[in-house]
Amino acid sequence: MATYPLRNAKARLLPWLTVLALLAGPAAAQNGQPAKASLAAPCPPADHFWEQIPEPSLQNGQNGQNTSAGVQPEPSAAPAIEKSRKLSRTFKAPAGRALTVDTRYGRVQINTWARNEVKAEVDIISRADNEQKAQQLLDMIQVLTQELANTEGGITLRTQFGEMPRECWSRQRLYEVNYTIWMPKSTPLKVRNNFGDVTISGDLTGTADLALTYGTLRTGRLDGPRNSVRVNNSAATVQYARQASIDASYSRLRLDAGHTVDLRNNGSDIDMGTVQDLAVHSKYGDVSLGTVRNLQGSTGYSRFSVDKVSEQLNMKVQYCPNFEVRTTGPNFRSINVDGGYSTILLNFPDDAGFLFDVNAENGKLLIDKRLVQVKTEESSASSSEMQGRYGTPQAKSAGNVNVKARYSSISFNR
Repeated sequence: MATYPLRNAKARLLPWLTVLALLAGPAAAQNGQPAKASLAAPCPPADHFWEQIPEPSLQNGQNGQNTSAGVQPEPSAAPAIEKSRKLSRTFKAPAGRALTVDTRYGRVQINTWARNEVKAEVDIISRADNEQKAQQLLDMIQVLTQELANTEGGITLRTQFGEMPRECWSRQRLYEVNYTIWMPKSTPLKVRNNFGDVTISGDLTGTADLALTYGTLRTGRLDGPRNSVRVNNSAATVQYARQASIDASYSRLRLDAGHTVDLRNNGSDIDMGTVQDLAVHSKYGDVSLGTVRNLQGSTGYSRFSVDKVSEQLNMKVQYCPNFEVRTTGPNFRSINVDGGYSTILLNFPDDAGFLFDVNAENGKLLIDKRLVQVKTEESSASSSEMQGRYGTPQAKSAGNVNVKARYSSISFNR
């Protein structure tokens, strides 16, 4: 149709926008203009980590772990000199005391343990073509800590970057800041990381607020009462979310299972397993769902499929080349679809029976009339409307199916 080329053009444009964004992010750091930390309010005077003795410089990256770095590498020889500094600190963590980690250009590894304390170890690594530059870069990076009451923010760890020395400007990998943290699983956790990975080993029972740009996120179970996951130009895998708000932009996200989930998707590919209650608003990204008890929201300019709707579906569908429900539960209550410029495929079990009301304006209605009992039917050159009952006389009657669509193809299948 006339509007699909626009969608395809946007789809072709997105990868190039992502590439440009990737190039722009590291370049800002190279020019001595690092992005501002995501903490909105200025912090009270903060303490530096207690610093251990810096390790000797490492030649040619020996013994240095190659992870996400401050400046993305180009295909050229690595800097000859590598320096590192290790920091460590332990904090008391009574019940309810939150932990915030705000960093970039490195990985964050979160581990859970049974102690009522938080332990943080930070590895800072710098690379340059001589000792002086490597040391300048190392000195440029500090890790600040802050301990406040539970009601005022708890524990905060934040990476602070000074001004990049002009003589150190480079298009090569310059530095990285890697956090390894141990904490109780009930600790409320907030992590902000740009240009790096976040891995949470173990399950969390406290709230989790996770935001990642240009990296990979991996978590266990998020069993806390409130969870937030935001990924931008990233990949994410979440094992389970009890209650979560998920915001994905130009990313890939996999949620194995969840209970109550609110999804906002822009240009991302989404893959979910079994979710009890899902609210979704998606555009410019394919969505594939497993079994969903209650599904509501909107989707557009992409493919959308759900393996099974157990009870209810209420969706607005625009410019979808394929919107498909592969099957329903035996006792589903209702399916409501408001569509435009889309292909809508609704599949039902062989023994399904339900009442339906379909209105197609400038579109096609594809139903095997041997499987329906038509109550009323009206048609004209530009529209058609049909009401009746779907299923053989022996079929068990379930819920209601209502479809209203414009310039669309609608089909009911077994």
